[in-house]
Amino acid sequence: MKYTFYLLFALSLSSYSTLAQDNFKSTKNGEKPRFFNRSELSYSFGLNPTFNGQSTNAFRIKTVFGFAYPQYGFGIGIENGSFKSANGSGGANFNTIAFTGNIHVLAKPFEYDGLNLFIKGGVGYAPKFFGYAKGFTYDGGAGVIIHTKKGRKYYIEALYDYQELSDYILNNSKLEIKTLGIGIGTWF
Repeated sequence: MKYTFYLLFALSLSSYSTLAQDNFKSTKNGEKPRFFNRSELSYSFGLNPTFNGQSTNAFRIKTVFGFAYPQYGFGIGIENGSFKSANGSGGANFNTIAFTGNIHVLAKPFEYDGLNLFIKGGVGYAPKFFGYAKGFTYDGGAGVIIHTKKGRKYYIEALYDYQELSDYILNNSKLEIKTLGIGIGTWF
């Protein structure tokens, strides 16, 4: 399954880079890509039993930097994830720092002042360093951007996260954590 996501991500990246080469200087409407930053906090509940028959919940902090046209964009993200068994006593606790490639699509141009729907996704890997766990990760979400009177943009989303933890001794060297939750964030 992870190879399917690698393939999907590689195809998305190659089509985006082809599109970006054609459109980076200007598009048909004279639009230029702009820099964006999206930061979020999310909490997700475990969908599958992972450790001693318990589900594992996730708390994540993620920020993405990239370039976007009015309705779509691509960026590079860094994410800190904390995974803990639903039964806090005697359960599992894992932490990751992942680097991801991310895409998003908006229903209306980003400059739109009303509610704006979006979908987003990211694929990446958490390397092992400083005691953090390693493994493949991906996420996908859909939500709504809320525009305030002061011009700030916040969003709320429903999201699905997948985190694979490699080199896990008790579970055939691999632990898969699947979660479903909610996230909030800012979008500049």
